Amino acid sequence: MKLWDILKTSASNLWRNKGRTFLTVIAVFIGAFTIALTSAVNSGVNDYIDRQLSIYGDDSVIYIRAKSAMEQFTTGPQEYKEGASKEGASEEQIGGYSIQMLNSNDIKKISKIKNVESAEIYTVASADYIQKSDSKKYKITLQSIIEGQNIQLDYLAGNKPQKTNEIVISQDYLEVLKFNSAEEAIEKTIWVSATNNITGMQKKYALKISGVLNKSLIQNTMGVISSELNDEIYSYNTEGLGDDVKNKGVAILAKIKGEKTDEKLEQIKKDADKIGYTVTTAKDQVQTIYDVVNAVTGALIVFGAIALLAASFGIINTLYMSVRERTREIGLMKAMGLSNRKVFALFSAEAILIGVIGSVLGILAAKGVGSVLNNFASQSFLKGLEGFDLTLFTLENSFAIVAIVAFIAFIAGALPSRSASRKDPIEALRYE
Repeated sequence: MKLWDILKTSASNLWRNKGRTFLTVIAVFIGAFTIALTSAVNSGVNDYIDRQLSIYGDDSVIYIRAKSAMEQFTTGPQEYKEGASKEGASEEQIGGYSIQMLNSNDIKKISKIKNVESAEIYTVASADYIQKSDSKKYKITLQSIIEGQNIQLDYLAGNKPQKTNEIVISQDYLEVLKFNSAEEAIEKTIWVSATNNITGMQKKYALKISGVLNKSLIQNTMGVISSELNDEIYSYNTEGLGDDVKNKGVAILAKIKGEKTDEKLEQIKKDADKIGYTVTTAKDQVQTIYDVVNAVTGALIVFGAIALLAASFGIINTLYMSVRERTREIGLMKAMGLSNRKVFALFSAEAILIGVIGSVLGILAAKGVGSVLNNFASQSFLKGLEGFDLTLFTLENSFAIVAIVAFIAFIAGALPSRSASRKDPIEALRYE
């Protein structure tokens, strides 16, 4: 008996008692539906977070800060320590916090760490406003694309800036800058103004729009520029300031030498910790968000797992009843030369088919409900967040769920299948 014959025979035998099989499939369906829908919510939320935080890059560039980079200071007079401004990091008080600044001395220390290719102060250019020739002025925050990082932004239209005189804007600016669509804005010229911190003089930069980002919680007033333009504007911001002020910041960007590996990253973190620095990656900075989402959806998946556990007992019961009803048939098959292995395969195939049918139906139903949820969410509590699909179904997740459920069904059906395969043909034929 070939595999195809086993599957056809098992499928035919499965529906001899339609009511019992239907109820067992429904039990599997409930578990698969719960897991599929919950994992789709997890994928949808995580995908949106990934796209929103992609501006901070991947782990190819690491952020290094002093261990006490953000320490709340007490009010009142603070003791001055001799030499504090001459060696190592200095401190500045901003908004009730003591910010430990890093400078060229810190770069020298960090550059000596094994597997650190290069290090530089993390500088952020400051812009006053963005303006189209016939529009009002609107505040904007600039974010640069750090060289060497693989950044995948959530584009509504266009692409990342390829030249120094290009900028990516948020969808929120389209209406106020009097653009009818994202496509219309591409290649159009807008003005970005920056101020010199010493003279107070403003300088305008004529920039072409290379891309438009979808609306988001994070990038709603952001303009993305190249690292070269960031350096140019930052130089203007700080022109006239002393090098001791200009060349310091709250963090240092360092590149990992060669191919980035977890081993190298851990080694750099440990070595940096020994000399008083904390190393974080883009992933580290958003890990808490992922942990919360995964914890909530993980708890919901447990309910689906409980439903599958209940369904597995239904599969065991269904197959044991089938074995009992077909005892004489089993004896006849074995008397005609069917091996124990083939008998085991016949009943195991029935269990697997129950799992596959239930899981496929559960996934299809979850996709239908997910589509309704996405439409409802986009018109209500997610309104204005274009590109945010509350549920996201992927082929990989769907295949994984079907495979897992089928395996659970196979395990559940193993005992009754083994019982059928070990029956003595003579005793089975005598069974009434």
